[in-house]
Amino acid sequence: MIDPETYLLLNSAPAIGPPSGDLASWPRRGASLYSLVTDSAWDYVAFADILADCGMNLTRCCALTADWIEQRADIVWPFKKLSDGRWDLFDWQPAYFDRLTRVVAAMNARGILVQLDLMELYGWSDRKQGLPGVPDANAGPWRANVNGIHWADDRMFDVLPDHWLNVFIDLVTDAVKGTGTVLECGNELPEKGLHYRIRDRIRQTWPDAPITVNRNEDVPGQYQNMRIGADFDRISFHGKRDLGTLDEWYDNGGATGRPDTFRQLLDWPGIEPSRIVFSSDGCRISTDPVNTYDWDRLFEVIAYVVGKGCGYEMQSRAKMTRIQTGKADLSMVEVEFLRKIVAL
Repeated sequence: MIDPETYLLLNSAPAIGPPSGDLASWPRRGASLYSLVTDSAWDYVAFADILADCGMNLTRCCALTADWIEQRADIVWPFKKLSDGRWDLFDWQPAYFDRLTRVVAAMNARGILVQLDLMELYGWSDRKQGLPGVPDANAGPWRANVNGIHWADDRMFDVLPDHWLNVFIDLVTDAVKGTGTVLECGNELPEKGLHYRIRDRIRQTWPDAPITVNRNEDVPGQYQNMRIGADFDRISFHGKRDLGTLDEWYDNGGATGRPDTFRQLLDWPGIEPSRIVFSSDGCRISTDPVNTYDWDRLFEVIAYVVGKGCGYEMQSRAKMTRIQTGKADLSMVEVEFLRKIVAL
């Protein structure tokens, strides 16, 4: 149940100009700073201007975040962090929902569609613990809270969404419904059933919401497995860093009628390329804030999949600048590379 104060907040957030242009057609091309909503150091209006100037019409943001050290002083939480370091997950914070709606409005005003991830794993899942730079989940919101919530092992993929996540999905969906927003169930999210449960919860608030999936098992057969075009609107694929990765063979677990490579997928009978979005997420060759990608090889992949009619989303190298230097430096956005993508 949404309390009256929060309801009024979500329905009175100021818009930043009316929506502009086409916010519905696909394929689309874009670039992203995933922490644009949750990291207040980023100037989202300036970033929207950069994307629009490059001719981009898509961006991707995360609705949740881990307690990243380099962003800690600037994180905008949807709930309250208490003085003792714990969180009250049901003390909803107006500043978060205000920023969320402003980011969407700023992008939509420039003809840019927002793809919004509802879940992430770095803040709580044991699968991400121990990776370089990943915060200690035991000190994070989904374990160190006053609400008795404890997200940890893989069992959670079979039981989520719990009451808290259901309420959060309701609040976020209510905030963005009817805008130029696509809801993605989660970033590299496991478990087929979890996607369906999140989808069903979204549609309680926004019945015709456009919904995308991005599975951690990033294999070509997921297009058929997730019934893209029927059960979900689109699918996003990560990690295709050079043309050779399009020819890698995948085991479909004995399932028939599914492609074994991504090159096969793009020519597979019955698939709609416009329902596929490839992403440079997972394609980095280093953490260097300048030479983050093998730009020439990555561009060959982009040209190939765009030529087949797919969408593309570039994870900007400016993210690495934020991680390596602590600066939210928009001058590091790869503007000329983005213009090359648009010119394809």
